[in-house]
Order: sequence, then structure tokens, then C-alpha cells
Amino acid sequence: MWRQLDQEDYDAVIALRDVVLGSLSDSDFYVREDDEEMFVRGHLNVFGESLGFFDGDDLVAYLALTTDLVAAGEDVEFAACAPASNDVAFAAAMVLPMYQGRALHRAGIHRHIATAEALGAHRGFAQISARNHRSLRNYFSYGFRCTQAVTYPDGRRRLLLERNLVGDVDTAMIDDVALVDMNDFPGISRELTDARVGHRLLPTGASALMVVGAGGTAA
Repeated sequence: MWRQLDQEDYDAVIALRDVVLGSLSDSDFYVREDDEEMFVRGHLNVFGESLGFFDGDDLVAYLALTTDLVAAGEDVEFAACAPASNDVAFAAAMVLPMYQGRALHRAGIHRHIATAEALGAHRGFAQISARNHRSLRNYFSYGFRCTQAVTYPDGRRRLLLERNLVGDVDTAMIDDVALVDMNDFPGISRELTDARVGHRLLPTGASALMVVGAGGTAA
């Protein structure tokens, strides 16, 4: 069962995050927040909201949506996207290992898109490791497009995704296509321009290629 979370769910969210963060196959998939308590409590109806899926009384999946980027300090993280006050961020998505593969992440994205649209948000952002192919595919499948590849002062390299939340998602044909190795972060950065974005991933053995091209843009 899905439901919106509140401050009474804080301990359950922290416990879920601890399990997921401790079980990652690649530590770059998700970096622990500098202040876990502030991040979690803030997304329990302070500067954002969280959605949880329960199996009985147990929280097994959760997603956080930032509705006030400035208050959350996430406007800095998405500075390359020139965020506005009516933009939101899909800030976290975690599923307990034994519940992965049940499309809970995608179901949560779908619900949070509806929430963001109801709030009148114009754009939705997501920040994802280039090595986290599963999350990238999930967001691409819901109309997000990769617009930026950024390196932060702490050394993190992240892909920034955007989705238009006003009107229909652009499904125009993709022109000027390039296939970029997901292990080539500088190459991804070079291919992304104002007119060209990342549309989807093509699996290639243990890695993947990003389809970059013009058309079907995020904004």
C-alpha cells in the first residue's frame, strides 16, 4: 500500500535508508547525506514530501520529492539547470533489496509526477550517478531527459535529468544521434548541449550506451 509519509514515519525511513545504503553494489549509486536527519525530516512535509510503500506494517520503499529547492539547499545542486521557484526535485528513491524488481521505483515516480503536476510545478529534476543504470532507465521511461553532466567540488560526478511537467512530454523523433559510453563521463558532458539531450540507455554487456540527440527535449 502506498501512502504519504509524515514525521511519525521518520524512524522507519532512517532504518530503510540504512539498509539500502549498506547494501549498494556500488557506493557511488547513492552517497549518504551530510545530515541524514535534516534531509529525511525536511522531506516529511517541511521543504518536501515523501511517499512510502508498505508491506503490512513494514516500510519497504520510499521516494522523496523536494518542493522548495532553496529551503532544502538543493538549488545549488541543480544550478546548472537554472532552477526556478516552481521547479521540484525527485530527491531520493530507495527500495529494500528483497523488494527490488517489483517496479516499486517506477510506480513511485509515476505518483510523484502526479503530485508535482498538482502542485503546479513546471519542471522536475533528478540527480543520478552515471553508474546507476537501473535508476536512469526508470526516469527515462517517464519522460525525463539528461541535460547536464556535472562534477561537484567534493568529486561527485552526476547526471542531471529534467522533465517538463506542463503539457505533454515531447515525443518528436531524435535527430543527430550519438551513442556515448556510460563509462566516458567527459564524453557525455561534451555531447550534451542546449539542443541535444540524453534520451535512453542501450545495454552493452556490463555497461550501456546513452542515446544523445536533438528532439524530444526535456523543457
